[in-house]
Amino acid sequence: MNGKIIKITDTTVYIGYEDGAVKEISRTSLEFKPVLGDPVEVYGDFVTKSNLPVKSDSIKNRFKRLSLTTRINIIVIFILLVLLTMLQLAFTDFTNYLHNILTIVFILFPLVLSILNLFLLILSLFKKNLFPRLTTVIYLVLSLAILIIASLTHHTLTNTNNSTSRMETSKTEELSSSSKLNQLLKDNIGKSISIQAEFNIPMMEDSPTEIKNIMVLKVNGVDYGAKYMGETLKINTIKNPDEHSPSGNKWVTMEGKIVKDSDSIAIKIIDVFTADMTFDEYISNREKDSFETLGVVEEIEDTDTILGTIIKVRPIWFDLTEDKEINEFYFKNEDELKILLTRDTEEYIEKHYRKMEVGDTVNLFGSVVTIDGVNVLSANNSGSVQGVERKD
Repeated sequence: MNGKIIKITDTTVYIGYEDGAVKEISRTSLEFKPVLGDPVEVYGDFVTKSNLPVKSDSIKNRFKRLSLTTRINIIVIFILLVLLTMLQLAFTDFTNYLHNILTIVFILFPLVLSILNLFLLILSLFKKNLFPRLTTVIYLVLSLAILIIASLTHHTLTNTNNSTSRMETSKTEELSSSSKLNQLLKDNIGKSISIQAEFNIPMMEDSPTEIKNIMVLKVNGVDYGAKYMGETLKINTIKNPDEHSPSGNKWVTMEGKIVKDSDSIAIKIIDVFTADMTFDEYISNREKDSFETLGVVEEIEDTDTILGTIIKVRPIWFDLTEDKEINEFYFKNEDELKILLTRDTEEYIEKHYRKMEVGDTVNLFGSVVTIDGVNVLSANNSGSVQGVERKD
């Protein structure tokens, strides 16, 4: 009869059989050194070492020894895995398949297990022997924890994917709109263009100009403002030597001509001027504010008042220097300003440069004064003649 050594003492060896019986054998009767777990063959009181391997515990027996709660959880997980494999065969679109598989793995698995273990916990109240309560509670807590973590992870991934998708769509639309705008300009080389927008135009050299938040766009007299409202355009600009183009971000209107520049297109600037207000609005309620202006002298009136000389200037730009939040004011080419040139400023310019003449480009400093309820520009704080070397 085949058996196995299950216990060894100083004098006795205990041999167990598959039917549960146990036989005691004296150690002195053995012709080999007994080792716990060794298979043996027993013939009455005679024992020999067996060459047959010990039968290992089968998977089936091990499974039977597990608690009913554990066995049910294993069976349900196996069924869910089979369903997952079947779903894999059903989806042909990999992206949709991956998204749905993640949904099943992250959400359905822990959800089903949570419901299952909650049900088993209720049963354990009545069938304690069949469903150990502690084991069931552990499985339930684990399932709920995984469900919460999985739900948060899935929510984050979904939001990220949606956000990425929206950004890609927005970029595609932006590129498409920008391409159409560039094509519009290419189709109208040699034609006039007028743009009211926020400009970033370098003053000193020709370079790419960023035109943001387009409000008005006219090409060859045709209004495209509604179609390209709020768009951004990057394009080379060719500065007019006689035009003082703004630096930094300025809200102005730029008029020019679409030209071909090497292998690309550019806008040759003809005029740049402030578009969102009139000059009177710009200086209203600015009494005693200091200003600086640059312009070309068009006329010097013969009338000599007690306050000074009135000059007419074709202004290029005008800036209220005390309020840094207000941008310079840019005039149209045909605009004209009357400025009161005080005797002190006139004498200062003549002393340090020369007597002012019609056609001079002058840089004047002064303040806004009110005379008889009317705002007057008084150049009462020096000035200079551009292009004329200062005298010592």
